[in-house]
Amino acid sequence: MRDTFAVAGWAFKGTKFDGFYLAEERGGKLVYAGKIEGGWTDEEKNDLLARIKPYQQRNAPIELTTAKPKAQWVEPRVLVDVEYRARSTPAASK
Repeated sequence: MRDTFAVAGWAFKGTKFDGFYLAEERGGKLVYAGKIEGGWTDEEKNDLLARIKPYQQRNAPIELTTAKPKAQWVEPRVLVDVEYRARSTPAASK
């Protein structure tokens, strides 16, 4: 499966990069869509981080069902195309 998501943030676990947080529209609201933790090269990861860091903000720009204490949030302006086998969060009905 493949979908387009907005990047809403990223996380580090200690000093190790831990993934990007994604958002999607559901019911007219931007909500948490999951976290991607791999599938890119270091160059791709660093390029995406450089593109989203100018939009960094203090608070989550999306609705969350659980706290994300490691998150560094960004205004969700950058879109990514993600290919995946399954999702751990429910997919929106589009």
